[in-house]
Amino acid sequence: MKREQLRQKVKIFPSRPGIYFFKNSQGEVIYIGKARSLRDRVNNYFLPSPDLKVQNILSETADIDYLLVSSEKEASFIENNYIQFYQPKFNLRLKDDKSFPFLKMTVTESFPGVYLCRRLEDDGARYFGPFSPADEARNLISLIAKVFKIRTCENTIF
Repeated sequence: MKREQLRQKVKIFPSRPGIYFFKNSQGEVIYIGKARSLRDRVNNYFLPSPDLKVQNILSETADIDYLLVSSEKEASFIENNYIQFYQPKFNLRLKDDKSFPFLKMTVTESFPGVYLCRRLEDDGARYFGPFSPADEARNLISLIAKVFKIRTCENTIF
């Protein structure tokens, strides 16, 4: 799509919270962002800007898609997960895997445990979260361990 076609497409984006995806001509996601109002935020990219990063993003953009979410907080969590998954070339700040923590509860072991983790795995465990800030998850782990007598150490010593 040409820049003017992209601009017209963005004009009909909803004015709701969401995640937006800039894609190149091969369909690869090159930049992901979040917005309180998708229409307002993405339209800002088409205003004159001295920002070289914005100019580079637009020069490689062939399409823009979006995903609606219910709130800005949800948008932050989801944006981070998508950035970790797609590793877009222009999202340098969040590519370092500083993802939001989850609470992991093992349920397939003889002595279930509860831990803090940053990646969801298909390992039969139950995951809760994400949490922001991480201290909320740590406090919850301590509370669960005390109330339900669930271990917080690794299973290797059992």
